[in-house]
Amino acid sequence: MGQNSSRAASLKPEQRKQLFIEMQSSGRTLTAIALRAVAKPIANREEVSRKFLYQQQQKGNQALEKEFNPSPEESEILYWIPVTKKWIFQVILALIFICHSSYRGVVEFLRDLFDYPVSVATVHNRVQSVVSKAQKINKDQDLSGIKVGLKDEIFQAKFPVLAGIDAFSTYCYLLAGADHRDEDTWGYHLLEASEQGLNPDYSIADAGKGLRAGHKAAWPEKPCHGDVFHILHQGEGLENYLQRRAQGATKRREKLEEKMNKAKKKGQGHRWSKKLTLARLDEQKAQTLAIEVSILCDWLRNDILALAGPDWSERKELWDFIVAELKQREALCLHRLRPFRTALENQKEDLLAFAAVLDDKLTDISQRFNVPLYLVRKVCLLQEQHLQQTSY
Repeated sequence: MGQNSSRAASLKPEQRKQLFIEMQSSGRTLTAIALRAVAKPIANREEVSRKFLYQQQQKGNQALEKEFNPSPEESEILYWIPVTKKWIFQVILALIFICHSSYRGVVEFLRDLFDYPVSVATVHNRVQSVVSKAQKINKDQDLSGIKVGLKDEIFQAKFPVLAGIDAFSTYCYLLAGADHRDEDTWGYHLLEASEQGLNPDYSIADAGKGLRAGHKAAWPEKPCHGDVFHILHQGEGLENYLQRRAQGATKRREKLEEKMNKAKKKGQGHRWSKKLTLARLDEQKAQTLAIEVSILCDWLRNDILALAGPDWSERKELWDFIVAELKQREALCLHRLRPFRTALENQKEDLLAFAAVLDDKLTDISQRFNVPLYLVRKVCLLQEQHLQQTSY
């Protein structure tokens, strides 16, 4: 008995659960006498008492009972809601605009929870019915407080949607479906927003030609800095491609080695020696290129384009170094390296514009508090470090 007790005490929760499942599946249709007959071999096998098995089964049954028969507290009515058609239409709009539900999701929600049938067309019509009200509210918004505007193009089906976001509040001041995304279309919508007071100190956008031309048409003197997301995303795509290519070269070399080993057993190893030599050279080149480009992209991501980093002039020197290193390796993967290198060259000034803004802010802090500029920058660099790391 003592041995069974110690064995039962040592069983983990997962083991106890399995014993319950086995007892439940074996004894769900048996009488009490037959259940004892089922429990005996299980008890002997697991070196526990039948009493212990009955206890596990009772605990499991109680858990099932609780799950399928909730307590009175869980069934207590908290409050009543008068469900009217007006309220249903409010729910439709809340599901669409707050929960970002699809039209069909709204239909399923009302059907399953309220047993209230609506069609997709009804949901669409209800959303469209508030568009004019929303447009009037949007037209009355004062946009003069926006100092930095973020602009991009998203696509609904095949058509572009011109988007503008306030960098500080994330307020969406522009969301317009359009047939085109050229200079005239962007310029029209930005000038329309400027009538509501939109006059940012500068904007941030990708390298889209129409977007940038439209920005220049609306505010000729306002700079449009480059966003670092797209260039870093392009670099990550290049890294992944070169890594996959290196892995493919390794697999080709391994297959040739297998063929070489089989041929050697037949005294015909010379048949694969030249191909294997070339495969090894290709593998080495592919792996070296993947590693070196990954290092360059890592420097670009973590040093040059990091918010906390060197000053603007030093970043420009590092940028030129990376472009030169990529150009040296360009012939090894022309169709992937050249577009990335060209993008870096063409977007250099726009993508590094944020560093000049940061330098001005750090200089202002230095002068305002009469602190050496290099100390202010060191405090800025600390933001890269985790509080728990020894380097911090």
